[in-house]
Amino acid sequence: MKIYDVAIIGAGASGLMAAVTLSKNSKNSDIILIDKNKSVGKKLSITGNGRCNVTNSRDISEFFSFITRNDLFMYSSLYSFTNLDLMDFLESNGVDLKIEDDFKVFPKSDNSNDIIDVFYKNIENITKSLDTEVTNIIKEDNLFNIDTKKGKILSKKVILATGGMSYPITGSTGDGYRFAKSFNHKIIPARSSLNSILLKLDTSSIAGVSLKNIELNVFKNNKNIKSFVGDIIFTHRGISGPLSFIVSDYITDFNEKIILRLNLLPNLNIDDIDMYLLELFNKNKNKEIKTLFYKYFPKSFSDYLLEIININGNNKIHSISKNDRKNIGNIITNFDLQYNRVDDIKRAVITKGGVDVEDINPNTMESNLVENLFFCGEILDVSALTGGYNLQIAFSTGYLAGINANLKEV
Repeated sequence: MKIYDVAIIGAGASGLMAAVTLSKNSKNSDIILIDKNKSVGKKLSITGNGRCNVTNSRDISEFFSFITRNDLFMYSSLYSFTNLDLMDFLESNGVDLKIEDDFKVFPKSDNSNDIIDVFYKNIENITKSLDTEVTNIIKEDNLFNIDTKKGKILSKKVILATGGMSYPITGSTGDGYRFAKSFNHKIIPARSSLNSILLKLDTSSIAGVSLKNIELNVFKNNKNIKSFVGDIIFTHRGISGPLSFIVSDYITDFNEKIILRLNLLPNLNIDDIDMYLLELFNKNKNKEIKTLFYKYFPKSFSDYLLEIININGNNKIHSISKNDRKNIGNIITNFDLQYNRVDDIKRAVITKGGVDVEDINPNTMESNLVENLFFCGEILDVSALTGGYNLQIAFSTGYLAGINANLKEV
C-alpha cells in the first residue's frame, strides 16, 4: 500500500497554503490533499460575500491588536509569512489586488474564485482526494492510518487543517477536534464569533435599517464594562453588521446576564442631552416631533423609537412635556436592545475556540504531544476581528505547517 510523506486534511485556506508550500519545497515527496468537499476552497468561495477579503494591508506588527485569542502564539507565523508575502504570491500569479476601507485587501475582480484558482494551479503536482470524508486517524509504527469512507490512507506526517464549526455547509463540522482529542489534545469549547446578535425586541419592522457611527455599550451587573463605536444593520431577529460582529466576539464568552444599550448620538455628552434637546425644541416649536427625528434617523426607525416611548409623531414639539423630552433623551442615548444571545455558530463568520495552543509549537505548528502531527488554520484556538485578519492567520499558519512538515525528518 502506498505511503505518503504528508497528508493534509482539509482544503480550506490553511490547507491550501500548506499544500502550496509543500508543493514548492518538496519536489520529490508524495503529498496528498484530502477534503470532504467535491472542490477545494469551499469556505474561501463565500468569504466576504464571495469577494474574498484575503488579508489586510496594515503593517504586520499591527495585526496583533486585532487578534482576540492567543495573539502572541501567532508571532512566528505572521512574521514567517506576512501579509506582504501573501499579496506578492497572489500578484505574481496574476491576481490584481485592491485595498479598500480599513485597509482590507480584495481581488480587483471581487471574485473569490480567482484566489482559489491560484492555489489550485500551484498544487497540480500533488495528489488530491476530494469528496473524501475522513472518519478516524490513528498512529501506529510511526505511520498515520487515516480511515476514510473511501478506504485507508497511510502517511508519515499529517497536517490537520479541518477548520472550526462555523458554516458547516462548507464542511467545517468539528471533525478535526475529534481527531485532535484522540491524540490527547485539549479542545477549548467552540463558540460563535463574528456573528449577528439576537434580541428579544421585535425588530421586524426595521429590518434592513442601518445606523452609522453609533455607540454600543455592554453592561454587566449594571456596570458599563465596554463601549464600541461603529455601524449596525437591523435584521428580523436583531442586529448584524461590523459593530455586531465585534461585540459578538467580546460577549460570546460571558455566562453572566448582560445588557446592550445603544447611544445613537455618541458625539453628544449624555449629561447635556436634555439641555441640547430643550434648545433644539425651542428652535422648532411648531414642527411635528417626527420631522425632527427624521432629520437624524431613518424614517422607519424614527417611527419605531417614537412608538416605543409612546409619543405620537404628529404631535407638535411645543406640546411635548418635560417627561416626554426626558424619555426621548433616554432612548437616544440609552436604548436597551433587550439582548437575547449571539446567533448560532453555524451562521458565525469564525469559530472561537479549538485546539489549545499550549500543546502546539508556535514556531513549527507541530504538536508537542504527537510527533509529525501539525495543525493550522481555524482548528486552532486563535481568532481575530473582521478585516482579513482571520484569513491571514490561516495562510500564515498553513505556510508554517507546510514548511516545517517538509523539513521534518521521519
